[in-house]
Amino acid sequence: QFAQETVESQRESFKRYGVWADWDQPYLTLQPAYEAAQLRVFAAMFKRGSIYRGLKPVWYSPSSRTALAEAELEYPDGHT
Repeated sequence: QFAQETVESQRESFKRYGVWADWDQPYLTLQPAYEAAQLRVFAAMFKRGSIYRGLKPVWYSPSSRTALAEAELEYPDGHT
């Protein structure tokens, strides 16, 4: 529900900005066909031994209730 509401909000913003897109057939990672394709790729990688368990943090945003890519993190000057 939250994801779909966010998609609708972003779509309306993009239209106001003049972004051209196929608004009737958007590319969404939350579509079942996309998720199924990702699972097939993951299974193939697992079978090849490319998937392993290690220690690494998963950055999480409480405000957006989602995981963040490391590239999305912003640190204040002098944080180290």
